[in-house]
Amino acid sequence: MIKWRNKYRKYLRFFERLIIMVSQNSVNYTTNKISIYFEPKCPGDEKLKKSKVNFKSIGILTLVLVSCSSPRQELAVMMPPLINGLAQPVQLELELTRIPMSNYVENPGQIDSITSDGPFNYEVDNSDIILLGRPKKQLYVLHLWSNGFKETVLLKRTKPILHSFLYLGEAKEVTVKGDFNDWGDKSIVLKRKDNSFTNYVLLRPGEYEYLFVVDGEEILDPYNKDSIQSESRWHSVLTIPGVDIRKSPTLDIIGYDNQSIQLSIQKTTNVYAFWQNTLLDISFNENEVKINIPINALEVEQSFIRVWAENEESFSEKLQIELRDGNVVQEVEK
Repeated sequence: MIKWRNKYRKYLRFFERLIIMVSQNSVNYTTNKISIYFEPKCPGDEKLKKSKVNFKSIGILTLVLVSCSSPRQELAVMMPPLINGLAQPVQLELELTRIPMSNYVENPGQIDSITSDGPFNYEVDNSDIILLGRPKKQLYVLHLWSNGFKETVLLKRTKPILHSFLYLGEAKEVTVKGDFNDWGDKSIVLKRKDNSFTNYVLLRPGEYEYLFVVDGEEILDPYNKDSIQSESRWHSVLTIPGVDIRKSPTLDIIGYDNQSIQLSIQKTTNVYAFWQNTLLDISFNENEVKINIPINALEVEQSFIRVWAENEESFSEKLQIELRDGNVVQEVEK
């Protein structure tokens, strides 16, 4: 038996891959040869379609695999990876989003092409990718291609809130600078009307520090009582509220084994799941998501599955699941 295994170990490896990836195969073991023909039924079968292996032997054997023996899928991944670390989501702007590729890829010249599931046109400016187009839903993905492999970055849309700044008093010029405009590179000029100065700006949910600049003098916003000491001086603080959490999608882990993870979902229309920076094929219904842990995770000491959900109003917080040697670590990070 050992001698036979050594002689035909390449065929054994082929059979092992078939068992993992094929849903229905017919093996005809005849007097002169073994022939394997099958039609792919499982994710990833396409590359094995119409495979045929022959070698001499004796006897008659028929083997039929009626279902996938394992839900694990082997992903086509680039080695070494194209993207450094775990890619952080890109925040989409209203019409034009500039993405510095040096933040993601050590050598942007490795990127052959880019694609997306979003309504975007693309331009390349040095090592920056420029997305042109107005996002219509909450989440999209951007695929970076290199030598036939792709790695993926999540794109997130956050609805900006219209906020008005107001200054009352005598002045020749009043501007506003802060976290929202790089502290003066593009100062917001307040427009004068009688004895008041005002202007509107679109701001995304979050907390911003800022100052008024009145005739060249930096002052706190006299109509905002919230302030914070930053280094050697005080700044006014503006908080833009986010989406009502009661309307946001939710993700919770409800079970897992050594091959898959089950999540419960609520208020969800779509789900994106990643292993490292590779987008996963997943199945989900109104209440549950099933994520198959890829075979590749078995070869990595530590890796992560990250999941986001969206609906018409908003998107969920990230659900990050740590894997050790392909197995789920119980502590789940949100």
